[in-house]
Amino acid sequence: MSNTITVEGEGIDEFTISYNDVLVDLDKPVTVICNGAENVDLIPRNLKVTLDMVYFARSDPGKVFVANKSYHLPPPTSK
Repeated sequence: MSNTITVEGEGIDEFTISYNDVLVDLDKPVTVICNGAENVDLIPRNLKVTLDMVYFARSDPGKVFVANKSYHLPPPTSK
């Protein structure tokens, strides 16, 4: 598992990723590359976030998320 998520896009300024231990290893730093800009964070599990996501139907029985983080999406770089 590389613990890296790459996001490429345009037309939005910010987005949120919901995390669980199936997607990435939350015991290690997670790298999120947003249109080439690299963010490295240790994403802590959070019981309140987990319960809120279940309560507000943002999880399902097969995908319970334990953390989330918002990221800035810079404009795409020209190639």
